[in-house]
Amino acid sequence: DRPNGLPIIVQKKTCLISLAKKRGYKTSFISSQSRNAMSNIRNSLCQDSLDLYKDSYSKNNDNYLNEKDIYLFNELKKINLDKKSFIILHQIASHLTYKGTYPRKFAKFKENNIINEYDNSIVYSDYIYQQIINYLKENSKKPTIIIFTADHAESLGENGVYGHGNIKIPIQHKV
Repeated sequence: DRPNGLPIIVQKKTCLISLAKKRGYKTSFISSQSRNAMSNIRNSLCQDSLDLYKDSYSKNNDNYLNEKDIYLFNELKKINLDKKSFIILHQIASHLTYKGTYPRKFAKFKENNIINEYDNSIVYSDYIYQQIINYLKENSKKPTIIIFTADHAESLGENGVYGHGNIKIPIQHKV
């Protein structure tokens, strides 16, 4: 949560992926974000400990096209849940420009403004979570733990600021 945290990340000694791999888990990282969007974080993923890495480039060969988050659910269904698995599903979810992150049928809030677009992206995320939870309940015979967490927050107009990625604005990076 601070600018000097990068050296700890780069050492990869506390990387959950490598810790899971060392304990015999099949490790997977699947992202609905584009390869271009993933370029900033891919090097900190402990890729040498990943059995499976996919981003939306794997599906559509377009560096700039983000896949809707249903891609994660569809890829999850391809994983053999009979094996001890550590699976990370990395969403596009509620990223600026929120309008493109969800199918139009999930537009519950109709007035065209950035807050409603953000809220509609949350409605879609809730749907995706429901699909994942139901699928795992029905198909995983192993004890299963699901953790949903954000990798950052979003500014929604506070002090005229929108989006994320500014280390000087604590609300954008403290989760």
